[in-house]
Amino acid sequence: VGHEAFEQQQNNSGFSEEDFNPFKFHNFHDIFNVQDIFRNQMGGEDIKVAIELSFMEAVQGCSKTVTFQAPVLCQACGGEGVPPGVKPERCRHCGGSGMLSINKGFMSIRSTCPHCGGSGQFVSKLCKSCNGARLVKGPKTVKLDIMPGVDNNETLKVYGSGGADPDRTHPGDLYVTIKVRQDPVFRREGANIHVDAVLSVVQ
Repeated sequence: VGHEAFEQQQNNSGFSEEDFNPFKFHNFHDIFNVQDIFRNQMGGEDIKVAIELSFMEAVQGCSKTVTFQAPVLCQACGGEGVPPGVKPERCRHCGGSGMLSINKGFMSIRSTCPHCGGSGQFVSKLCKSCNGARLVKGPKTVKLDIMPGVDNNETLKVYGSGGADPDRTHPGDLYVTIKVRQDPVFRREGANIHVDAVLSVVQ
């Protein structure tokens, strides 16, 4: 069978990509539900910040408090994405199963429902504050205990102190890059500390 005949057989079968497109959406709320599913799978957002330390703070270690902007749970809806009292409805496309079956001749294809993202539920009204995302940008403060001997441009990882996870399971991490100010007297070379000083002959 030649290539043209093969294409003709496919066209005559009545099955086309246009007939079955799992990513075909019908309104804004369909898009919200599916995007929210994928975002939840990734957990919270990782945040990167930089702080400045004096030379002695880096050598001796210190405690620092850093405040930054990060995704936090929406206070208006309590991180639910919908106004208080609003409950999700059963998806009318999949009947709440989260799956759709497409029958094309001898073929039967089951796919995740694109209208609810496989959740089986549909939200008709979203929180006005977070627009259904369950998260908003807000200030977050973290206390850091910096160990002695931290080096310039070294990055510290603080687990679970980044952006909030709307599912409250996997918050993002915080990456803190250390910037050490130059000291007029002391300088560091590896594990050694040198003193730059001018001595007289008597000294």
